Amino acid sequence: QAVGDDLNIDLDPLRFRANIYLEDLPAWQEREWQQGDELHIGSCRLQIMRPIVRCAATNVDLETAKTDYDIPAVLRRSFERDHMGVYAEVISGGPVAPAYSSLSALSRCR
Repeated sequence: QAVGDDLNIDLDPLRFRANIYLEDLPAWQEREWQQGDELHIGSCRLQIMRPIVRCAATNVDLETAKTDYDIPAVLRRSFERDHMGVYAEVISGGPVAPAYSSLSALSRCR
């Protein structure tokens, strides 16, 4: 949402190709998470691996297949780094559905 707000457009989140989108968190909350932290979504447990460095694939409009915005440059210019999102590994599987609260727990596991 923050990137679209910065560009003053409605940016399709599918452009970022995430497996799970979290809502109702402060913008850039994932930048506070560290390797080894755990997210619990329902009964599913995920371990944070590392931040996602965004590449030029995010510059492509999914409907037109044309390059429109330089998303990594926007991230660097307006938000001081080109990280957006995190890679995570499933520690314990379980159902994940929109009915679950976005984020039920964050724990430090080191």
